[in-house]
Amino acid sequence: MRVYGIVRIFKDLELQTVGDNKLLKNSIAWNGRKRESHFHDIVVWNRTAERMAEYLHKGSKIFIEGTLENNNYTKQDGTKVYQNVITV
Repeated sequence: MRVYGIVRIFKDLELQTVGDNKLLKNSIAWNGRKRESHFHDIVVWNRTAERMAEYLHKGSKIFIEGTLENNNYTKQDGTKVYQNVITV
């Protein structure tokens, strides 16, 4: 599912290196219609990740466009984990 909107960066940005690629994982706060906030994790790769880490910080307001993915899995203790991630 394609998603887009204006969001705020929720945590400080940390750029990681994975092989030859750059990776940025973070959380964003998305304001709902009734002023409640929804929190989602985002994943950003390579040049976009580098630019975000260089110019943005916790609390920055940005426009994102990406794909919403469900990463659901079961832990070793049998607990189910439901996770929504936006790949920007």
